[in-house]
Amino acid sequence: MKKATAIFWVRQMFVVWACVFAPLSLQADELDELIALQKKIRALEDVGRYQDAIPFAQQSLMIAEKAFANNPKNLAIATNDLAILYKAMGNNT
Repeated sequence: MKKATAIFWVRQMFVVWACVFAPLSLQADELDELIALQKKIRALEDVGRYQDAIPFAQQSLMIAEKAFANNPKNLAIATNDLAILYKAMGNNT
């Protein structure tokens, strides 16, 4: 499986988990925003615009931190999105 395909499926699983297991504190508009942000991140990453995708990944992480504070798996997926972008840019710190 190609790396890009694996990343795509990890993100898709995150969106599914967010939809199915979203806590009551996560409002519908926040969930919609989370999904929209994931799509923007993916689109920018696909064309190699990693730096442009970082603000969207940071915003996604902020929503995930609020929504999934008690669910480390979902929070880890959102954190991983940002890490993937930094790594793609050569910034592994």
